[in-house]
Amino acid sequence: MGRKDSSETDCFLPQSEDEGQRYGRNKDTVINHTYINSGSYRKKFNYISNSPELNRLIFQLSKKMLQHRSGSKFEDMYWIDTAQQVVVAEETESCSEEQIIYSDSIRSKIQKYDDLITLHSHPNSYPPSINDLNSNFINHYGLGIVVCHDGKIFRYASNQEIRVDYYKMVVEKYLKKGYDEYQAQVMTLQELVTKFDIMIEEIKEDGM
Repeated sequence: MGRKDSSETDCFLPQSEDEGQRYGRNKDTVINHTYINSGSYRKKFNYISNSPELNRLIFQLSKKMLQHRSGSKFEDMYWIDTAQQVVVAEETESCSEEQIIYSDSIRSKIQKYDDLITLHSHPNSYPPSINDLNSNFINHYGLGIVVCHDGKIFRYASNQEIRVDYYKMVVEKYLKKGYDEYQAQVMTLQELVTKFDIMIEEIKEDGM
């Protein structure tokens, strides 16, 4: 993870559909509001943890992120203390596409806690990345959750670091077999689960 430059200016977020079209709103990352507000989507969060209160908080934050970043390639992220079930840090003004860059302020806040839950959005609707997994291990997070703009939800955890070049090599192997990028990433993660001490699950409406 890099560090956010304090001189970085806030990025522009369209406030209306007309503005979005005018300023290049990304139609591929626009969420399906009907599904995100449905009972079927809400049901998925029942399987996040054994705490209904924590699951409710994660659901509320997930909807907030998706609605905020709909139509853009920017991500939001929250760090949650499971003991108190409260947000201890957040990044909701990122101007770096498809990544979260840790600011000094974020690092200062999260270093006071162990086993935090991280929650962030994936506008490309891909599964957890190799950087997500390695960040989970390096920062001693308890659990990571990715909510995708297309409605998919993943949770993950890692007890060891995996080389990025190895991950890319495996993805390339599946791309050469004819899988598209999403499928290649999923197949790669399924293979890594068998070789490394990591956990990755897609959460569905009937559980895992």
